[in-house]
Amino acid sequence: MRGIIPSYILGALSDILVRLGDRRPLYSHFDLIAGTSTGALLSLGLSMPGEGSSFSTEKLAPYETRKGYILPGLDPRGFVEIYRSHGPEIFPRNPGMKSILYPILTDKYDVRPYERLLRSCFSDTRLSEARVPTLAVAYSTGDGAIYTMKSWDSHGILMREAARASSAAPMYFPPAEITERDGNAKHILIDGGVVANNPALIAYKEARKLYPDASEFRILSLSTCAPRYVFNPSEGPGGITGWANPIIKVYSGAQMDLVDEIMPGIKGVEYARIWAPVLEKRIKLDATTDESVQALLEAAERTYDATERTLRSFAYDLAEEKVHDSVRLYQNVPAAMEAGSEEGTDHL
Repeated sequence: MRGIIPSYILGALSDILVRLGDRRPLYSHFDLIAGTSTGALLSLGLSMPGEGSSFSTEKLAPYETRKGYILPGLDPRGFVEIYRSHGPEIFPRNPGMKSILYPILTDKYDVRPYERLLRSCFSDTRLSEARVPTLAVAYSTGDGAIYTMKSWDSHGILMREAARASSAAPMYFPPAEITERDGNAKHILIDGGVVANNPALIAYKEARKLYPDASEFRILSLSTCAPRYVFNPSEGPGGITGWANPIIKVYSGAQMDLVDEIMPGIKGVEYARIWAPVLEKRIKLDATTDESVQALLEAAERTYDATERTLRSFAYDLAEEKVHDSVRLYQNVPAAMEAGSEEGTDHL
């Protein structure tokens, strides 16, 4: 549910671009989109082909440029409403607990409503159909390693499968089981947040491979604005009782701090991190009450106010860019869209 905050920021960025006279779909401004957990949902939503998606009911039309057409994408200004509308069905207030041992012995939520929503939003769209290179981060329990699901090396994985795997939060949902369709390799995957809540370093590594001739990388990193976790160990009992809860929060916060520390020091990288200390208390990922949603919306507005200068500067750079290398321009849109092929395209 904290994805409401980056959703709001994406919508605000889109609004800034429109006011600058740039009406290209937001995805087309980027050469790579990456996300972990709720960030993976947003990344996949941005790069999802717009036609026929339940994400949007708008009539989507190609954007015309002097050299051709940019295919339509989804408007991120509608993403916040998806969280608000579907959060309660994914995270019901009383998830059928039969005893006090229920959350100890099994996952907190029935995953079927979530999977139905993902199927509704993404249908059977292949990850390889992403409008631009897109990746989602998960963790393979069988391999004991990071598992990145990449549109340019997708192994036949579907978008909804990537979304489900990257957001399979332990204790909330069961792990996701994915079979690679090009080789039948099977993986048991859990939420990528256990290794990369902020996937900027992973995205940068993949971008260097995709664009080896690039000398400059501009990265916009959106957070869910979780407050920094501070505590005094001397006030607790120590041992398992004292450390079971704080150690998880320490690991989560520390890994994000590590990325924020490293990224600005990499030569040729311009790193814009959108984070602000706007949440007075930590809001759980499954908090769907009106009060929690309102608190997230207010936090999103305060985040925008605190980082507006950074966002506007980034937006100006985006608006000045011509069409990026990764975007497909169709010289003959109707024929190409009808055929569903890449004939008649320019990769500029």
